[in-house]
Amino acid sequence: MGSSLSPVISDIVMQDLETKALKLKGSISLSFYVRCVDDIALICDTSDTDTLMNIFNLYYPKLKFTIEMSENKLTFFFLMLA
Repeated sequence: MGSSLSPVISDIVMQDLETKALKLKGSISLSFYVRCVDDIALICDTSDTDTLMNIFNLYYPKLKFTIEMSENKLTFFFLMLA
C-alpha cells in the first residue's frame, strides 16, 4: 500500500487469480461475471456460492474473499465508462 506500483501489482494479482479460479470452477455456471479493481460481481446458483468462495480463497493464503449475497440488486455502485 502506498507505493505507486500498488495498483499495477494488485491488478496483475487479480488477473492471475481470475484466470486460475475460473479454470477451476468446473461445471459451475456463471450467468454474469465482472471485476472492477478488487470487487467481483457475479451471478451463479446459490448452491455454488460456497464452492466458488473456496476456489477463490485457495489462491493465496493471505487473501480472504467474502460473499455478500443480495437479491435483484448489486450491493455496490458500478460505473462503466465507454
